[in-house]
Amino acid sequence: MRSLIKRDEKVAIVYHFFAHYRAPVFKELLKNEHLSFVFYGDIKDPGGKGVKPWNNLIGKSYFIQTPTKMLMGKLLFQKGLIQLALNKKIRQIIYLGNPYHILTWISVILARITGKQVFFWTHGWIRQDRGIKKLIRNTFFHLSPTMFLYGQRAKKIGVKNGFKPENLYVIYNSLNYKEHKKLRQNISFKKIESIRNNLFKTGHYPMVVCIGRLITARKLDLLFDASEYLGKAGHKINILIIGDGPERKKLESRARSQKISVNFYGACYNENVLSKLIMAANLVVMPGKIGLTAIHALSYGIPVISHNNPDQQMPEWEAIKPGFNGDVFEQDDFRSLAQVIKKWTRTEFVHESVNRKCFQIVDQYYNPEYQVKIIEKALIEGRQTVFQNPK
Repeated sequence: MRSLIKRDEKVAIVYHFFAHYRAPVFKELLKNEHLSFVFYGDIKDPGGKGVKPWNNLIGKSYFIQTPTKMLMGKLLFQKGLIQLALNKKIRQIIYLGNPYHILTWISVILARITGKQVFFWTHGWIRQDRGIKKLIRNTFFHLSPTMFLYGQRAKKIGVKNGFKPENLYVIYNSLNYKEHKKLRQNISFKKIESIRNNLFKTGHYPMVVCIGRLITARKLDLLFDASEYLGKAGHKINILIIGDGPERKKLESRARSQKISVNFYGACYNENVLSKLIMAANLVVMPGKIGLTAIHALSYGIPVISHNNPDQQMPEWEAIKPGFNGDVFEQDDFRSLAQVIKKWTRTEFVHESVNRKCFQIVDQYYNPEYQVKIIEKALIEGRQTVFQNPK
């Protein structure tokens, strides 16, 4: 096996740009003693969403800048991918599997013609597509024989669409779990009480946290309605909103009119501060679709609530195990949301047994080490099957 791997033969990873929260898994890949990686991407978010980039890539021997440009909204043009496909020192390429990235189509075809093994790193299928969208997506995915997917649901849909299950590797998603594990040691009941009392006059009420940009898709109106409903029934809660955005003024006005306890904390990118705010909560709630926020909360031992419609969720929703480390409510039903919140806020603090249940799935699947283990396995097996036994 080792004779198939030469240090001057690179594995390329192609992303439109490398977000800061991706850094832990990429750094873990760079530690590999047998595989040599090089990253192709831009230094900024081409979508203009303000996502922080992975710092200090410029000048690194393992980074090649490939400038990107958005075209007509969703379409993306990325320079340098044709040259990558023809690079003789690259034997395997992991592409971000996005059919809206125009040159990826051509680059993948050229790479395969020139004998390279290609992989897609992708959400895959969040829901079962129909019509022309299904045709385009499945045609694109068939360009690569092997895919790294974010969840089991995507794999099941892929198999239904005719893809071989052995070629669909579920690697889930991750954040900086090592940092989270260190930060979560620095909390106590006294600290939680102090944080809550600093945030709210009614610090003794259970606290629910919502994290994310304040846009209509978050459906925070449902959370506010649920809080009002619970308050009238004698079960009062505090809501901490971490984030900013175009809906903030409207939501502030709504909170005042409904006479519910809400603290609009604003955006926060300091993980040390974020960790304490999350760990001071009884719950993290996302009435709309939930993504990595679920993993963020579970990493700190806090249960998560979101809606129950998988077709309108992100892959990380799978980490929520109802009744174990969180719950789901009937989509768009604030009374259902209120019932679930009440169920998880009957005690002043989150019990240690619940903390451990939240940690469990992150320890097992949603961490950089697990992702890297599966990726490296697929790459090495690929070299054995493709390069040792060429057709």
